[in-house]
Amino acid sequence: MTDDPTYTGPRDPSRMNMHDPIEAAWRCTEWRCTRARLKTAIVAVNCVMVDQVEARLAREGFRK
Repeated sequence: MTDDPTYTGPRDPSRMNMHDPIEAAWRCTEWRCTRARLKTAIVAVNCVMVDQVEARLAREGFRK
């Protein structure tokens, strides 16, 4: 993602880029969780695919 304020979502909606602070903040806002909780979910499923991380967060009570 860029620092362009008009850009409101990730470049690739199916994958997460936690190295991009803007995208990480956007994902945390989307799922109403902390960055640490999101990182823990990514490690737990061992991938950055959005659908798998979202399913993991949903099992733990975080929803869109």
